[in-house]
Amino acid sequence: VTFTYTDTVGCASTIVHPGMVHVFSQPVAIFSATPQPTDITSPAIQFIDHSTGVVNTWIWTFGTGAGSSLQNPNYTYTDTGHYVIQLVVINNNGCTDTTQGMIVIDPITTCYIPSAFSPNGNGDNEVFKVYASDILKDDFSLSIYNRWGEKLFESNDYNIGWNGAKNNSGEVVELGVYVYKVHLRDWKGLGHDYIGHVTLLK
Repeated sequence: VTFTYTDTVGCASTIVHPGMVHVFSQPVAIFSATPQPTDITSPAIQFIDHSTGVVNTWIWTFGTGAGSSLQNPNYTYTDTGHYVIQLVVINNNGCTDTTQGMIVIDPITTCYIPSAFSPNGNGDNEVFKVYASDILKDDFSLSIYNRWGEKLFESNDYNIGWNGAKNNSGEVVELGVYVYKVHLRDWKGLGHDYIGHVTLLK
């Protein structure tokens, strides 16, 4: 740093301070995460630091209140969602940089279709219903057919199942094996169709 002072009569003086100001390099925070995207069946995420500069401190936050000071940490999520990840890096001169990214943990669609039910009035297992999670319930259908291919019941309402009677009205049909057809659409909008047999017991 050079400083020159000139007075009102033109006299000047200069002073030089070599090395008075030190400018250190700035780190750049960069990271990646794998696997991405993933779902709740594989929620263990490996975070990999790609920061540039001579970094000696890493401060991670995983969007759940948890964090890590490791350079390349692992973290397992316990729920679905979108999580904002933050990485702060610091070099040995105290210079910092911060970056953020998004982690996605998707849900999965599950579907359980019972193989039998017993509409006998005892209040237990009275209705044949489909049990599914993470589906678009406005695109759903359930149809029931007898062994001759006659349609006995149809519903486009996920919450309404078959009570064993034709069109859910009147007497319960005879015991035996019936064919069901189920159509549903998962949370991603992909269609799924199921055909199988259900036994009506009394």
